[in-house]
Amino acid sequence: MHDRMGGAFAPGQVWRYETRAHERESRIEILKVEDEGGTAIVHIRLVDVGILNPGLSGGRAPIVEHLPITEAALRASVTERLMLPASEPGAMEAYHSWREAFERGEAGVFDLTVAEIVELLDEGVAAFLAGEDVGGL
Repeated sequence: MHDRMGGAFAPGQVWRYETRAHERESRIEILKVEDEGGTAIVHIRLVDVGILNPGLSGGRAPIVEHLPITEAALRASVTERLMLPASEPGAMEAYHSWREAFERGEAGVFDLTVAEIVELLDEGVAAFLAGEDVGGL
């Protein structure tokens, strides 16, 4: 699981990625890396992002606590490793919920770039608010 700098993706690392124009300070924090049947899954947190959420002050969520993504998709997303400490790891409740659903065959892993995932999340929330069927988002 090597990054563009020749090292491995590992918990605690912080990365820049191809962001939307208005989220240039957004970054990825690596939470966990696991092998699932020969496929590397990297569990990440997005920080300083702006996912649509009308229930919050300002209408946007600044953090996505957990996203499971393939190593290849993450590699295609990252642009630079930052020598910053990650946020406090938290209790990883979102990971554990995903893991239980994954083992039941009810959750998957993203193979899109992080920028595509962010757009998909925003589009899903907007569609939900418009009363459209969002198929599991």
